[in-house]
Amino acid sequence: SLITPDFQTIHKISSMVLCGCFGCFISPGPRGGGVAVMIREDLCPRETIVPQIAGCESLCVKWGRGVQMGLLILYLSPCYVSTALPELLEVTAELVVETPRLLVMGDFNLPSAGETSGMARDFMASMTA
Repeated sequence: SLITPDFQTIHKISSMVLCGCFGCFISPGPRGGGVAVMIREDLCPRETIVPQIAGCESLCVKWGRGVQMGLLILYLSPCYVSTALPELLEVTAELVVETPRLLVMGDFNLPSAGETSGMARDFMASMTA
């Protein structure tokens, strides 16, 4: 597997298998998890700093000249959903202003917030607006 808890292994394997045609961006998690993305080097990808949110692993990569595109990948730990969602909404809104063509992907663990959670509904509504 290309994705392992070991940052060095991911980087060595991706470089070897993909012959340097892809850039590998990794944000290691605190307990061996994390998020990663591989993007073609000819798209000129560059990592963007995302404010740290407790219980949330995140990685934002932008690419392109002129009209930029971006990808925000997130993992939200189930035990932090109710406390981290409002801050995550705020950070995502700021990133969308900077990069209107932003794709947001991740495991948000929204069922942990409860089926009737207003925060979860607000979060989903903001992602589809």
